[in-house]
Amino acid sequence: MTICRSLNSNSETGIAIGGTQLLNPLPAQCTVVGAIATAVRKVDASKSGLLNLTDFDSTVLVDTSQAQADVTVALPSAFPSKGRQVTIKRTGAGKKADGTAVPVLITATAGTVESGANLTSAFSSAILVSDGSQWWVVGRSG
Repeated sequence: MTICRSLNSNSETGIAIGGTQLLNPLPAQCTVVGAIATAVRKVDASKSGLLNLTDFDSTVLVDTSQAQADVTVALPSAFPSKGRQVTIKRTGAGKKADGTAVPVLITATAGTVESGANLTSAFSSAILVSDGSQWWVVGRSG
């Protein structure tokens, strides 16, 4: 199996990762034949009410089962993150003292986040992508 190869056919350049089948022409600038693995980080929201995402975060599982106050997830600045995609999932069903759900509030250190990104129900999730000035919700469940 080829790990990575650069292809150039018909004046089209791209990268194919994995597989043994030559794709001509390449369907995209980067074609992956097989599974993709990205970083997954699980966070206990009861230990901190603020989580700053790092350059290494791709999927973040926010465990709210023991949390009793709002949890804020701060996305990195939208500008240098253009094209970056992040998935945030609220796990657990933590409740505040007044019986209301512990929300996961999604903000950005710079730029804005499209409204409706916050996770307020148990096991809800959001997929966000940056266009260089704002984080947009491109997928949501729950």
